[in-house]
Amino acid sequence: MEKEEILTSTYELTLLVSPDLSEFDAQKVADKVKTMVIGRNGQIIKEHTWGKKRLAYPIKTADFGYYFTIIFTLAKESINELSHDISLVPEVIRHLSLSLEKEGVTIDQLFTPEKEVALIAAMMKEKAEPKAKAATRATRRSAKILHPVEPAPANEPVIAEPEAPLGIETTPVETVINEADAADRLKALDEKLDQIFKEE
Repeated sequence: MEKEEILTSTYELTLLVSPDLSEFDAQKVADKVKTMVIGRNGQIIKEHTWGKKRLAYPIKTADFGYYFTIIFTLAKESINELSHDISLVPEVIRHLSLSLEKEGVTIDQLFTPEKEVALIAAMMKEKAEPKAKAATRATRRSAKILHPVEPAPANEPVIAEPEAPLGIETTPVETVINEADAADRLKALDEKLDQIFKEE
């Protein structure tokens, strides 16, 4: 009598575990599911813990959930039974199992938490670089516009401008007043006051 060959397939199982549990208890639920896989003569290849994340929409009144991904091999006829058993675990809000062969994906092509961190870091760096370059160009441009460097004529007093943050336009403030200008202003003011008193 010939031994029948068992056809196995590689699967990716994603679990969404209730946020009401602690991280430790959520890990216990994932371990329970791994035990179910092994109990059906499956073999665990990899496991990824994604942690607690916000859901795109509420599921069973939960806004968050613990994500776990388990990659395993299992006989093709056992996957439906495993899926049914997982649906009976009350702490599992949702689960999804995909056949990697049917999807045409290898284990190395799967998205992992490490790849997620690298992708986020690359995106943040990409966003920061153009802003830094634009800020540098704008700073140089505004420095030239707001603070032109011109030599003061020898006969005129030097006007000091207070330091202002770049990018904010300020009006220059005279801190040194020419004494001759001050005397002329006082003389003009005295004449106007004399005229006002004479008219009365």
